[in-house]
Amino acid sequence: GLCRFVVEFVERHLREGGSEDDAAVRVALGAMRVGAYAARSVVYRTARLVDAGENTVNETMAAKVLATETAAALVDDAIQIVGGQALADDHPLSSILRRVRAARLAEGPTDVLHAGIARGSLDLGLGRL
Repeated sequence: GLCRFVVEFVERHLREGGSEDDAAVRVALGAMRVGAYAARSVVYRTARLVDAGENTVNETMAAKVLATETAAALVDDAIQIVGGQALADDHPLSSILRRVRAARLAEGPTDVLHAGIARGSLDLGLGRL
């Protein structure tokens, strides 16, 4: 969803007049694509485990952490590439930045989820991580 949109937004920006030939920008875009792929893959794998009836408490928390942290990093990178106009209130990246920030806090901030994952493994012996 959001990760893919952000990557595609940056690609469109670069094709329509950004610095698509800049090597550093290409490296950043490549890293963004890898991050989006990894987050999407983890979310889909976790969904398959849920559908199979597995106990996925740790995996669900890990997928939430990875997806939201990746989305935040992608939006930050996208804003760096697109420039200051991306911070205007009516810009799509600005809106996504606010949504991602809210998602990072919903159902527990990252540190709380990290602690929960460790507890699930160490204290309860749960999860496949």
